[in-house]
Amino acid sequence: MAYLNLSNDYYINTSKNIGKVIYIVEGEGAEFDIIYKLFTKLLGYNLIQKRRSKDKVRCFVSKDNSNSIVYVINSINSNIKSIISNPTISLEEYYNSTFDLINRSISNYDYKVDAFNSRKYFLFDGDRPEDMQQCKDIIIKLFEKFNNSFGTDDDSDFEMGGMLLVSYPCIEILLMSLFTQNDYNKDFGPIKDYCSKNGYATNKIKNFSCINSLVDKFINQLNSIDINSIDIDDISIFNKKILKYEESNDYNFFISMFCLSLIDLGIIELKS
Repeated sequence: MAYLNLSNDYYINTSKNIGKVIYIVEGEGAEFDIIYKLFTKLLGYNLIQKRRSKDKVRCFVSKDNSNSIVYVINSINSNIKSIISNPTISLEEYYNSTFDLINRSISNYDYKVDAFNSRKYFLFDGDRPEDMQQCKDIIIKLFEKFNNSFGTDDDSDFEMGGMLLVSYPCIEILLMSLFTQNDYNKDFGPIKDYCSKNGYATNKIKNFSCINSLVDKFINQLNSIDINSIDIDDISIFNKKILKYEESNDYNFFISMFCLSLIDLGIIELKS
């Protein structure tokens, strides 16, 4: 166990070498843009993108840090259940073909993807269908399996393991957290409209104040419901606590779990 105390006594380690990191995301738009801005424009890391609907692999090479490479790829589709199963194409076939395409597109051997020796983060929207109980059961099972960024020895060849980061709604909460430390109030209306009205957009991610805002909101939200520490080696209990709190508050608890990946990578260092 590796418990971290969650406090506002932290700093951003801008020189942190993170090795190879894979983000698996459901959407093809804002997720790619946000990760690109944060990891290339602010942190100066290498970044490689492969969208679901595109054959082209995009590479952004850093002049400053050759030891940190972030890969952003899509899940097989935008359904959260696709993390573990898909009716039309096997996960093994999908991920193998995606990683093979990336590696064939890269001439520098050091930049080739190595899925099983990389930290992996699944960034997903926790949409709740009409059958709330069914969705809850699925998400809890996923929490138990995808509970740390390296996975476990029990993962099969194509089920890579990783850390599942679920927020609702995922991208809008992330955007809002990057630009304001204020709590989102349900009386403000739909979050997507709230972000649009306030001009929260990816092209405005320009300085480290965005990361400070994200971290402060993440920690403050957790502290407000008496969550003051987290076992970074197994976040399943943490995720279940958040889900339980959301249930009891009509899903009006808004927090971007993306922040947890920055803490896990050591980019955000909690001094305590």
